[in-house]
Amino acid sequence: MIFVILGESFSGKSTLLNEFEAAGSKRVLSSATRAPREGEVGTYKFISQDEFKAKIESGEMIEHVMYGGEYYGLCADDIDGENSVLLMEPNGFRHLRTLYPDKVFSIYVNVAYDERKRRALEVGYSLEEIEARQRADSELFTPEFMYEVDCVFNTPDMDDYAVIASMCRTMKSKK
Repeated sequence: MIFVILGESFSGKSTLLNEFEAAGSKRVLSSATRAPREGEVGTYKFISQDEFKAKIESGEMIEHVMYGGEYYGLCADDIDGENSVLLMEPNGFRHLRTLYPDKVFSIYVNVAYDERKRRALEVGYSLEEIEARQRADSELFTPEFMYEVDCVFNTPDMDDYAVIASMCRTMKSKK
């Protein structure tokens, strides 16, 4: 099974991904052209824009997006199939679902803007950066999007994320 976690900026996607990983799922690392953030380890394969573009041209990338002037994407070789978990944006998820229709289980973490803004400010983002990310997110995460996924969780409490990961793994095994 390929678990896909989706959500707007600062919704806690990485926290939920960590809970899946702790429960035994294998993290799939997408590629990114941005520089790693301070202390960021094991979140992306960081590559140059030239290398990324070459992977697009060669057909290695099964999905990619430019966000904030940087490329993010997933190579077919990165997915090793069973019991994988990864973060994606909606367009990449839609494409992945067409490639692996019976293997993808999607989870949308829906957290209110005020809470996401609080989290972003807490880790040092400026209001301008937060608002720019919100504008970009609002184009990707439309109100209709939540009807495309298998599960929607509306919780700001990150303490719930271990329970969410366990519930999703159980629900998918019974499907």
